[in-house]
Amino acid sequence: MRSSLRRECSLFLPFLEVLVLMADTVCPCLAQDVVIRETGVAGLLIQHLHYRSQLPVPAFQEQTVRAMDGQHSLEDLEAMLPDGPGHLTYRDLSLLLFQLWDRGLLENGDEVRGVLFP
Repeated sequence: MRSSLRRECSLFLPFLEVLVLMADTVCPCLAQDVVIRETGVAGLLIQHLHYRSQLPVPAFQEQTVRAMDGQHSLEDLEAMLPDGPGHLTYRDLSLLLFQLWDRGLLENGDEVRGVLFP
């Protein structure tokens, strides 16, 4: 009886690990009242219609900002930055996320802030 119970428990362990990983995954999402305006060669201007806040974003971060749809994890966003994964890229992404949170431009800003800046 004990061995069958152990075997059944061991079958569920991979599923539990996946659930734990899913719980820790944060997918930043721009707020619903956010408008993204292209400013030409300079990049983007992200504006919140309700809060009247805004953030200029350089053109090289455009793909990353547009991917903040609640479907891409922090790791996905880091991989999208031009230099690829690395220390400086992570710092740039962290700064961008902080600025978006600070201006109320993220739907799940408190969740993102809690993960990046505990």
